[in-house]
Amino acid sequence: MRRFLAVGGLTLAFAMGLIGGPHSLWTNPAGPNSAMASPPPDGSGAPNEPTLKQKLADGLETRAPAEIAFIKKVVSLVNDGTLPESLVDSTFDWARKKEKHKFQYFRQALIVRAKQMGIQM
Repeated sequence: MRRFLAVGGLTLAFAMGLIGGPHSLWTNPAGPNSAMASPPPDGSGAPNEPTLKQKLADGLETRAPAEIAFIKKVVSLVNDGTLPESLVDSTFDWARKKEKHKFQYFRQALIVRAKQMGIQM
């Protein structure tokens, strides 16, 4: 009976992701190829910072051409100073925590928040 409990407890630890495995607490849950993972260093030894476009597209899991076009529009508004990057970042951080439909939450919230600031998107 003891042997079963010991193995069962270990199996439970693996199942919960506490020990090893691809979704372990010790690994990056976003995966090795995501923008959230540390990019490889360039020649200077400093890690490359993902661009705003990469961060938004990867973090919000955009796939459709209309979603990518919206991200490009947001980046363009940030680059020309119309839209504050802090507004985009805080909206992104909030939407990224949603389980599903991250991009849809981001788009709607950003449009509403920008409108409150008098910015037409």
